[in-house]
Amino acid sequence: MRKTAVIGLLLGIMLGMGSIVSVPASEPAVVIVNGALEVDSLSVHQLRSIYLGKVQMWPEKLKVSPCYISTNNEVGRRFFKSVLSITSEKFKKHWLKRVFSGYGSAPKALSSPRKVGNFVAEHPGGIGMIPQSWVDSLTGIKVIALGSKNTF
Repeated sequence: MRKTAVIGLLLGIMLGMGSIVSVPASEPAVVIVNGALEVDSLSVHQLRSIYLGKVQMWPEKLKVSPCYISTNNEVGRRFFKSVLSITSEKFKKHWLKRVFSGYGSAPKALSSPRKVGNFVAEHPGGIGMIPQSWVDSLTGIKVIALGSKNTF
């Protein structure tokens, strides 16, 4: 019973709370990192490795702190489909196995671009994705290229 309650709690946290902000399907999204990080770009493969827990440290020896917009948001759905190439359900199962095996903490699911931006700015190794239109309203973050492009 206790294990079932813990699993339910973890799944609830990982699902996020739903998006407060609606994002049009056509609006480009960008990958952001903490403004102090010395990274300007990542390949799609490197980004997948971060979000699947295979890479846990930045080159400057800071812990990677990934977050993402809940899949209740268009940017979150697009991130899972076009960048991670995995369903959100498979992602959650992957992380449940890793967490219960003692291999790290799952990326944080957040409900809005502002929450993602604030999380990234507050965590020295923070990384996330937001709609491009939100970039100028946030501080302490920077946009990095994803492969040969800046948006997805």
